[in-house]
Amino acid sequence: MATATMLDAGRAEVARALTLPTQPRAFRTAVRVFLRFPGVDVVWLAVRESREQAAVIRSSQGARSAAGLGLHIEPAVGVGGALLLAGGPWRGELARSEGSCLSPEERAFLSQEGTKHVMVIPLRGTSLRGEARIEGIVYAASRRRISWTDKTLEAARRAGERLARSVRDAQRILEVSERWELLWAELAANGEGADRRLDQVARQIAADARAVLRSGIGIVFRLDAASGVLHSLAQDGEVIPGEIIPAVRRGQVLPPGCGCAGRAVTLRKAFVAADYASGSIVVPPIMAEAVAKLPTLTTLSFPLMVRREVIGAVTVGRLKTSPLVDYSSEDIRAAEQLARAAAPLLARAQRAAEHARREQGASELSRLAGSLAQSLSVAAVCEQLVRSVLVLVRGNSASIWNSHGEPMFTEARRPGILREPKDPRLERILEQVARNSQAFWTPDLANDPRLAAAGVDPTERSEARAVLVAPIRIRETLLGLLGVSGDTGRAFTDTDVELAQALADQAVPPPVPWTP
Repeated sequence: MATATMLDAGRAEVARALTLPTQPRAFRTAVRVFLRFPGVDVVWLAVRESREQAAVIRSSQGARSAAGLGLHIEPAVGVGGALLLAGGPWRGELARSEGSCLSPEERAFLSQEGTKHVMVIPLRGTSLRGEARIEGIVYAASRRRISWTDKTLEAARRAGERLARSVRDAQRILEVSERWELLWAELAANGEGADRRLDQVARQIAADARAVLRSGIGIVFRLDAASGVLHSLAQDGEVIPGEIIPAVRRGQVLPPGCGCAGRAVTLRKAFVAADYASGSIVVPPIMAEAVAKLPTLTTLSFPLMVRREVIGAVTVGRLKTSPLVDYSSEDIRAAEQLARAAAPLLARAQRAAEHARREQGASELSRLAGSLAQSLSVAAVCEQLVRSVLVLVRGNSASIWNSHGEPMFTEARRPGILREPKDPRLERILEQVARNSQAFWTPDLANDPRLAAAGVDPTERSEARAVLVAPIRIRETLLGLLGVSGDTGRAFTDTDVELAQALADQAVPPPVPWTP
């Protein structure tokens, strides 16, 4: 007897745990809505997982035990299974003939709770194409002898339709949150480098945001706090299947306030552009030509915030072929939930990448600084400096220019933009760094509106168009410029900038002026 009591208490504890705030709020809201219907004493919510035909009972309220929780409702099996395929609400009494429609599993958990009557309600949603889809099943039962009217059954049906989307979104976000944590654990267990982990995390967030928000494309941006510029870390999907639009690929640069993402960051809340090219947002000139060629594109962007600090943004977009593809208030609510789940993960990945780079860079910088101190000539200092920055920042090529922007020394591991000193975009970077004596970087020379130059093809293909340039200075005197290139789309971190600048500051002033 004592053992049975303990088991019942344990089951009750499990049931309470599964209905506490660890469950998505939408699940708790749904069961409470049905618990308020006349005569209802206990409610179970079965939710359909993405790409699954079966539904699983995930939440309950009013139950005295864990009966039913975790039960799979298979299509065409029992009343719930029939509703998963098609059909409207169902009601019946367990002790009468209509109760025979229930499967043995359904009858078991309903009977264990002492219920006598039950309503089974489908959560019927609508796809973007207007097709009906059952997102879940609700079992609303009474322990009393009660006969629900047609009016009550119809009200329950409407409630199911009203709640379907929020339950669907909550389930999808629960799935992606679990997937992100699993991905992080697997990457760490496999010994993946911090940069690799950041890249994989950003890609997964982009893919899952696109899927949850039923969009054609998803982009994750990182915010460079110093400049206010957004740099795309990852992209998933395409605006037009089979055609990649250069303006929205990885490496896209958005100056402060530009684009839908820039607007969301400025407002610090989700922002919808019903027509990206309508003038409702600032489209950088470098993107205008590509955007003008697109069919009407609607976008939704939302900031990623940790505490009150914005660390990035996510943009999703759909081709607007009918009113059904407008982003709704439900989409915005789902986006805000995604942001709360994604921001801490992305911040963790960024911190890990920064920490790893600092640890690696500190020892490397100490070693390289010593070798720089032993160089006595301008040529030797230049040669050692470019070789050192290639190691320190893991670049493809490096160059040094004097204070007038004239080349002094170049070394390339792979062909890159630094071997073309006359490129007008590179000249703009050199001029800006020389003028401000502050480092500047871009993930893609050809896709950065701040560097737009006439006569330059923005669709050019190159493996190394990411560029970081730091000033070589002694006190207030500019001696030269140190530049390093990386793979196109690479987002240099704050640590990369700090290490490159620290290396440049270690350059010992030679006994003769820095001239080529």
